[in-house]
Amino acid sequence: MCLPPYLNDNVPRQLDLLAGLAALSDRCDAASIQQLLSCVSLCSAHHPVIIHAKSRLVQRIVTRDPVRMKDASQVCVHLLNPLVIGLSCKEL
Repeated sequence: MCLPPYLNDNVPRQLDLLAGLAALSDRCDAASIQQLLSCVSLCSAHHPVIIHAKSRLVQRIVTRDPVRMKDASQVCVHLLNPLVIGLSCKEL
């Protein structure tokens, strides 16, 4: 999935999107969480702030109601990958 022009190379807008998704995540059921997490991939995986925000969002889901994150691949893609990228990023 590629970035829409509105989000492309615009970190503040991507952070706003992630903040909105985080707020919505509190109200989602297990089926909706997977759709919501697919929107997370709209944000760049290369900016340190975005990487940190992505991992915080998934940590929020896992700490509030871990039953909703049943799919192991979703956990790997949206939690473990940003954490690994973050650990390898010198800016973080």
